[in-house]
Amino acid sequence: MSSFEARNAEIKGFYMAVYKLLFYRATALARVMAEVEKIAAWFTREGIVRFEIEKGLVGGAAYDVHKTAISDADMARAQAADAVLLAAVGGPKWDAVPYEVRPKRVFCGFARI
Repeated sequence: MSSFEARNAEIKGFYMAVYKLLFYRATALARVMAEVEKIAAWFTREGIVRFEIEKGLVGGAAYDVHKTAISDADMARAQAADAVLLAAVGGPKWDAVPYEVRPKRVFCGFARI
């Protein structure tokens, strides 16, 4: 049985697919991602599909907390997710960050997933 099949649950008498989503959002786009969460919740309430949503830090927000564009834990969560939704805008605040930990480099890591 695949990990996808293992996460499916019998709900309302039939099997409903369960997808793991990982949200990375920038403060400036918090409203956009909040609307995406509402849509995912609607699908779950209607019994169409269930989304398990986790949230993480990436880019400048991750750098401010972890001093790197993405933590190893958040990269592992991204690799385990069925989909990663990223809302980011960047900004001049991180222009002086050393290249090896620059927030834009996180996309190189995502390209390997």
